Amino acid sequence: MNERAPGPIALRRLIPAVLVLGLVLDVGSRFLPYDAVAFRGWEALSADPFVTQAWEVLTKKPPSLLASFRPNERYVNDRAYGDLAPMGNRPWLRQYHREVVTTDSLGLRNTAPPGAPHVALVAGTSFTFGSTMSDDETLPAQLSALLGGGVYNAGASDDDDFHVDALLDRVNVAPGGTYILEHLERNDPPTIGNPNAGRMVARLRRTFGDRYLDLRMAYAEMNHWLDVSPLRVMLVRARKLVENDVVLPNSFAPFADLETLKNGDPMLFLPLDKTQDESPQRPADLGIPYWRHLADHLERRGLHFLVVLVPTKYTVYGPLTMSPPAALTGPRYLAEMSAALQAAGIANLDVTASLQSAARVGLPDHRYIYWRDDSHWNKDAVALVAESIAARMKALGWTPASSAAPPAR
Repeated sequence: MNERAPGPIALRRLIPAVLVLGLVLDVGSRFLPYDAVAFRGWEALSADPFVTQAWEVLTKKPPSLLASFRPNERYVNDRAYGDLAPMGNRPWLRQYHREVVTTDSLGLRNTAPPGAPHVALVAGTSFTFGSTMSDDETLPAQLSALLGGGVYNAGASDDDDFHVDALLDRVNVAPGGTYILEHLERNDPPTIGNPNAGRMVARLRRTFGDRYLDLRMAYAEMNHWLDVSPLRVMLVRARKLVENDVVLPNSFAPFADLETLKNGDPMLFLPLDKTQDESPQRPADLGIPYWRHLADHLERRGLHFLVVLVPTKYTVYGPLTMSPPAALTGPRYLAEMSAALQAAGIANLDVTASLQSAARVGLPDHRYIYWRDDSHWNKDAVALVAESIAARMKALGWTPASSAAPPAR
């Protein structure tokens, strides 16, 4: 008996049914914990979906999160790996390692509570957070060991006035302590915002009081919930199994550039870092007005301010590849930014030269200060940066034993 092909009426029913099923599965997957599809702590501990956060706001349930990570969590993965290997679909380049990530009541990465005594606080990007590293390997953790006092990890939190105040109102940083801001080369310098936007924030804060931060986080979580689909992640992973340059060409390859180092080892780079280094120079003094404003703001709170300028992986290892760039703009850009900060009276530290030197020295022995499958540094680079920060603070007289609060204005 011959089977009949589905007619127009059947197709009209089948297509909407498939679309509805796909929509239901996609929405349902967004209520799953993100660690179900995560390969490291950064994604796994992303804060609960918007519905959960909105419920906390409506019920006035603490805490007021200061970052998009789940509070009071501990994540352990014995086979974590870097971000560039999955981005470029090159699983054979993964460097598996153990990762332990702990968050505190504010949704930030700390093993000690915010109320514990701290001599310094480090804010910044995923480099400060310690992506692909365990708790004791992060920059704040290693700096804490050198300073002999607690150093709070505020990596992946904002640095606008309101966020800084909300953070310092909850974190116990002693008067005379230091607010350290890590600034990554690829990021545009901050600028002072639109005054109209500032007035709007002030009105919202007057209206909602302490709940303003919860509402702000709820809005951020709504965007995150809409953007992140575990179902899509699983489907993309299934596609990557087929697009392996054997069955089908690897269409993901352009998302992570594969280079060969002069010692013969492969290393992955973020394409943005390479193209940015070839682009016209950005104004090195663009962020000075805001940083001067932030330094004054912190001084009124009795805190010192130190900006740490961090190069990208390509700025450090690009010259050590088999096809090195003719010239790197990154080192010059950060040097000019450091000079502009110094001229504005803002203490700063450019760690580019020390990281480049360490990378060059370790290359013959295949010792690296950045993960070869990741855009981030490893614990060895962090140790070098932490030692440089501690030495800079000592030179400025900001060590915990001898520091005095800056005069209030």
